[in-house]
Amino acid sequence: PRHFLFMARLHHKKGLLPMVRAWLNSTLANNSLYQLTIAGPDDGELTALKGLLASSGVTNIQYVGAVYGAEKEVLLQRSHFYLLPSFSEGFPTSLLEAMQYGLIPLMTSGCNFPEALEAELAIAITPEEATILKGLNQAAKLSSVDLNNWGQKAAAFVNQHYNLNHIAELQYKLYKSLLGK
Repeated sequence: PRHFLFMARLHHKKGLLPMVRAWLNSTLANNSLYQLTIAGPDDGELTALKGLLASSGVTNIQYVGAVYGAEKEVLLQRSHFYLLPSFSEGFPTSLLEAMQYGLIPLMTSGCNFPEALEAELAIAITPEEATILKGLNQAAKLSSVDLNNWGQKAAAFVNQHYNLNHIAELQYKLYKSLLGK
């Protein structure tokens, strides 16, 4: 199946509950071709999430709690899409990490990563159920070839613009300009 991953704190500002409601109202719900894994520590939304899942009877959403190390790596390796319907983020390093693994992000402008949207490396959504639903449907319609190509472009973008050497070069140029040299 195609795997969708949400890996963040279970907090209101992350857009978790609208995302789950969108999934439940989509053709992806209870469809064995799709799986949604929710990973992350509770920060106020776990009780509501569990209630929503229990009342829905959905079979293809699983909550795995906070993940680290090898368990986190396995989730990233087996996933195809990364959901981050946040109302606001500083700079979501989890998004970079997911893209580095070739995941296609479904993200909001509140993620403060306009480069991904401008380069058409992400599916644009808002933290509202209707646009998340539209994004899920768009993701579900991607062919295997498009899925693979898009994932490769996302990984290449991160590796080119956010690798250690590139960041060090940018910092060097910044410091040099500040020193007037």
